Amino acid sequence: ADLDKQLINHSSVKDIEFIRKLDDDLTFSINIVTPLSLIINELTVNTIKHAFDENIDHKTIYKSLNTFQKNHKIFCRFEYKDNRTGVENIEKILNSKGLGWQIINSLVNQMDGNYEITNKKGIGFILIFPIN
Repeated sequence: ADLDKQLINHSSVKDIEFIRKLDDDLTFSINIVTPLSLIINELTVNTIKHAFDENIDHKTIYKSLNTFQKNHKIFCRFEYKDNRTGVENIEKILNSKGLGWQIINSLVNQMDGNYEITNKKGIGFILIFPIN
């Protein structure tokens, strides 16, 4: 929460609402916390820098983390979503050679995770990764 406030303070976009939904009992190893924090930060910075224009009245960034069990393994589902006007070509994001997406892809691989990007009422990023 404090990092979100700091990012907003250093941005020209000031009126963003952050919505967070977290499982109460989440604990992660440093091997998960570090790459996950970097992914969250990269997505947040990208949204603040590129997503919102003056035409969007209620700018929102949604972040959630919850766990689930599948085949006796525990996984985490991280969801990130903003309410920008959307992107005409989602393939452009998926095939981006930009440093930000290279970092995200590398960190997701480091976590043995998989992600998908959605383009409904904004951009969404859903990451699934094992935590045990």
